[in-house]
Amino acid sequence: MPWALYHGHRSGIKLHVSFTNETEMPLQIIETTGLKHDGPIGKELEDTRFILVGDRAYFSIDKVNRYVSKEQKQSFVLRLKDNIQLNRKKSLQRSRPQGSNVTADFTCTMGTPQKQTKKRHRVVEFTDYEGKATRVVTDLMNVAAEEIAEMYKSRWAIESFFRWIKQHLNVRFFTVQHPTLCSISYSRP
Repeated sequence: MPWALYHGHRSGIKLHVSFTNETEMPLQIIETTGLKHDGPIGKELEDTRFILVGDRAYFSIDKVNRYVSKEQKQSFVLRLKDNIQLNRKKSLQRSRPQGSNVTADFTCTMGTPQKQTKKRHRVVEFTDYEGKATRVVTDLMNVAAEEIAEMYKSRWAIESFFRWIKQHLNVRFFTVQHPTLCSISYSRP
């Protein structure tokens, strides 16, 4: 694939998939070369009918600010980058069910003084099935923290989709560098 050069003599393509759990089918697929950054592609997959659930590659302060603007109002659950600075945390005092994997639920501003979110956003921290801490940011204020954690975990359904592609389409080598964006078809609050 000389048109999809990635590193040296290796080639690579990425499939950016908007996937709905309701039908367990892709809504939209965008193909790019391996050198194209994931963030800008996420804009093409946005759909205000759904709650967007995405990995760190799709997070940016500008995007979060745009999603909560009156013009767009895109609901989202995005995994935070590890190095993002969280400022002025204010805990959301809510009762947690016994056995909950949620470790923190708070609002804050994000970023540095030079580039910071305009409004406070909700951050939910939880442990995954391996006990690893995960932080997501969302605009969903009237949804239980456990449900937000489940929304992010449900994004792994897209991994099952890629596994199906490899098994049924006889793809010899298939590497997913960044899990892609997932449109979750939960009803909006």
